[in-house]
Amino acid sequence: MNYNVTVNGKVYSVTVEKTGAAAPVAAAPVAAPVAAAPVA
Repeated sequence: MNYNVTVNGKVYSVTVEKTGAAAPVAAAPVAAPVAAAPVA
């Protein structure tokens, strides 16, 4: 894919190549379970 990008009034022609190796998306961290308060 070819794009024209303008930065501060200067035009740049860029080529973007799509590859099959995408960066894996990190899973959201799971919060540690909260220990139940002891019952007196």
